Formats: sequence, C-alpha cells, structure tokens
Amino acid sequence: MTTPRPVQLSHLRQLAITKQYLHDAQNPTFADVVASIGCLQLDPISAVAKNHRLVMWSRVGNYDMGALSDFIYGEKQMFEYWAHAASLVLSEDYPIHRHWMNLYPHPQGRVQAWINELGEKGVALKNTILTRLQNEGALPSRAFEGGEKGGVSSGWTGESMLNKMIDYLWCRGEILVAKREGNQRWWDIAERCLPTSAPRHVFSEEEVVSIAIQKAIRGLGIGTVPHIKIHFTRNSYPKLDTILKKLVADGIVIPVKLMNDTSEMRGAYYLHSADLATLEYIERGGFAPKTVLLSPFDNLMCDRKRTEELFDYFYRIEIYVPQAKRQYGYYVLSILQGDKFIGRIDPRMERKTGVLHINAVHAEPNAPDDNGTVMAIRGQIDALGAWLGAKEIRYSSVIPSQWEGITR
Repeated sequence: MTTPRPVQLSHLRQLAITKQYLHDAQNPTFADVVASIGCLQLDPISAVAKNHRLVMWSRVGNYDMGALSDFIYGEKQMFEYWAHAASLVLSEDYPIHRHWMNLYPHPQGRVQAWINELGEKGVALKNTILTRLQNEGALPSRAFEGGEKGGVSSGWTGESMLNKMIDYLWCRGEILVAKREGNQRWWDIAERCLPTSAPRHVFSEEEVVSIAIQKAIRGLGIGTVPHIKIHFTRNSYPKLDTILKKLVADGIVIPVKLMNDTSEMRGAYYLHSADLATLEYIERGGFAPKTVLLSPFDNLMCDRKRTEELFDYFYRIEIYVPQAKRQYGYYVLSILQGDKFIGRIDPRMERKTGVLHINAVHAEPNAPDDNGTVMAIRGQIDALGAWLGAKEIRYSSVIPSQWEGITR
C-alpha cells in the first residue's frame, strides 16, 4: 500500500495556481495555457468581456482578441463542446469527447424519446440540416428557419424544434461550431471544424476515463475524487474509483495527505506524478506570485465548494439576485494575490462611451493594505481597461478605506 505523501495546504494552493498559469509566468502562449487548464468555459454575459476571453487575459495579459478567435476557429486548435460546462475544448482531446458523443443520447432518456416522437419529421429535419451544411458550408441557425431562403418549412417545424435538432446534432458530434459572430454560432459538418492533426483514434471507455482523470488532476494540481468528478469532463467518470486505484498502483498518480501546518485535513488527495517536480520546486520556495483579476467562471474557482474549502474564499454568482439584495455586485471579479483571494471588484464596461465603470471594490477580512498591494490592484484595473479599449476608468465611492489609493 502506497503511503500518502504529506503536502502543506499553502503548497497545494500554489501548485493549483501554477498549473492554472495564474503565477508570474514568462510570456505564456494560448497553447501553453489551454494545454494546462484543459478548457475555457463559455458564457454569453459580457458585462466586462466574454468569459473565455477574460480567463485567457488573466493568464497572458493584454492580447488581441482577434488572435484568440483565430487560434480557436481559424487554426481550429479548440472546438465547442461540453467539459465542466459548455466550453471550448482542445482539438487534441477529440477522442475523449468523441466517446461521449457516440453515447448520446441515452437510449431511455428524454432526448431519445423526443427523437422517437418526431419520427419521419425528425429524420427529414436532420437530413435537411446535414445536407445543406455539406453542400453550402458553414451556416447560422437562422439560415434554417422557415422565413429564410432554403429554410425548413414552418408548416411542420418551429424554431424550438429546429434549435433542439441542432443541439442534438451538436451533442452527437455530427456538427460543430465553425465560427461565431457575436453570440451567433455558425454550424458546419464536424470534420471540417477540426484540424487534420486532431487525433481520430478510438479509446475504450476505461482509457477515456483514465486520461480524463489524469487531465483533471493535472488541471487541479492536487484533488480529491469529488473534485475530479466535477472537473474537466464533469460527471463522466464511470468506474472512477477502480481506474484511480490502478493509476496509483502504476505510479502514475500519487496519494497525498493534505496538511494545514501540523493538522491533517480530511479527504484523500491525489497528485499526478508528472507534477511532482513542480511541487518540489514550490516547496523549496519557487512559487512566483502575482496579483490577478479572475472571472466569475474562472477554471481555478469554478468548483465553489473546493474554493471555499482550500482557499477559504466564499464566492457566489449574484447575476440573478435582485440588485437591491446583491452583496458585491452583478459581475464580480475576484482579486487573487499570490495564493490568497484578497478582494473583489464589480466592473462594467460601457462600450458606447468607452468607460470602464468600477461600481465597487471590496476587501476580504485581513486583506493586506500595503502600498504594493494597492498599486498591484490599480495596475490590474488599468490593464483591464487598456485591454478593453476603455477611454476612461471611473470609480464609485464604494472602496475600502485601506485601498483608497487605487483611485489616485
């Protein structure tokens, strides 16, 4: 039986941050970042910027948004599918996602029942979509609506049915998103949305789960079984315990005993052997801290419970909370300094006027108040404004007294 390796909680945090490219790294590329974090969650809200763009900005700094779009859709290095939510996933991970595409929908599930109920109408609609994409190339959803030239007949299908069928074909991997124009997705035959270099081989389910477990652990830095289950390919880990035991027996995954000073924390934690050298470097004082702003859907904190347990930071989305009842704001960015969350900002980018509004700034209890911290926060807000093309940054009066210097 393998004896768990002791790891201090502070070192777990620092490893997680390093694996997420939220440390002070030397000019990471888009490819570096996505290879390590695995996916970029998609979200339509753009109070500041679209989530996948903001997640990348936190890691590489100011970049050309068009370059990221070209990396994703032009070079086809990523494609849209399900990870721990609707996400951009790596084309090199196509065989993992292809496995779950092949199993969709569940034979006894509601989607299959809907397909069965549609009968010949469903087959006709499916064939219309696939034939037009095959012959015409990428098309937006609206191109198939009854009012559009070449659209499906509104006499036997409606917009809801069309959208459901497109979603069905996407989940099955028969079609993928070729590009986006705003929030409008342009669909095409899946094969044309992938690079020729994307692997096409078929894995067994055990191989798929084994690879996904390793990717989840490496993205987390160190994690427990519950952490793995909702990371990367969320809730798609059949026989996880059995496969994890084999990875431990093979020396690929290392059991960890998590320590908070001299007290052992509850839970069985796991580290990937490929990250052992990085952990040892961090334990020798090699962690490179920096101050960053994080999206509400950032990969580091998408598991709210884990964030609370390991970082002692409580965060909940207040987008759907009535304005008068919000504690922190509509679209709140967290302030990460080194390996600690020290505060939050509530920004809104007004694109018509070019003004970045900082509606509120909040400090966590015992947040540092030294001049270096204040200047680092101000520097991040200034950098965010520059990246967004803001002509002006306006602060409200809701600023902690110890951080008043950020407005000067």
